[in-house]
Amino acid sequence: MSATMPQNWFNYIEHKLFQNNKLGQPNPSMRIKFVVTYTSPMGRNSYSRCLVLSGVDEISQTIVNMNQRIQKKSAEAFQRERERSKMSLDVRHRVLERDGRGCKYCGRGSDVVTLHVDHIRPISKGGRTELNNLQTLCADCNLGKSNKW
Repeated sequence: MSATMPQNWFNYIEHKLFQNNKLGQPNPSMRIKFVVTYTSPMGRNSYSRCLVLSGVDEISQTIVNMNQRIQKKSAEAFQRERERSKMSLDVRHRVLERDGRGCKYCGRGSDVVTLHVDHIRPISKGGRTELNNLQTLCADCNLGKSNKW
């Protein structure tokens, strides 16, 4: 047999328990735990990182900092995409003609290799899509240099 307790009795008993145990008013606290895990596509390597934040001030400051970093990265990504979109077929043609349709590093021509129009100073390092920052490279030389300058 079960009996139900009226809500006002439950509230009264809860109030008395807080008073008798000198708990006073409940003091809520906040704690957030972030866990990031990564496993490589082949499953050979993995790692996990954990960040625990407690206290309203620490949590709010961390969230503000994260938001600022995300906004900065978004602005940088937008700028990179905008620069890449400036690489038109006309610009490619002009660079290839200017460089004699040959690789600036090894000298091989379009009859032997695939040619790329490459940024001398990479976009990821602040380079612009302008004729004086573009060069013709063969696929091997371009892919070998990466974004080093």
